[in-house]
Amino acid sequence: MRLIIKIKPLKPLSLPIHYQQILQGLIYRKLLSKELSEFLHNQGFFYHKRSFKLFTFSRLFGTHIFDHRTKRMIFTDDIYWQVSSVNPEFIQELGQRLLLSDQL
Repeated sequence: MRLIIKIKPLKPLSLPIHYQQILQGLIYRKLLSKELSEFLHNQGFFYHKRSFKLFTFSRLFGTHIFDHRTKRMIFTDDIYWQVSSVNPEFIQELGQRLLLSDQL
């Protein structure tokens, strides 16, 4: 399943160019089930001695300016982001939590 998220920042949003860890942290924080969040973060699903989280996410899409001096991306309009998982409960819970949130 795939969740497509549209973010409308109230003012320009500035993020470091290596923002992926911020997005990953947002996913873990938004999960209602602390057990699921901790399980995915700390353990995951094992297969042949490797751990898999069973979700993935895209980079951010939207109009942005790159500030070479500060090495930051400044998003000036709507931002689109995709989160995918084979676990439908994960996508449903994340989607509900994002819909009910006043802010990220």
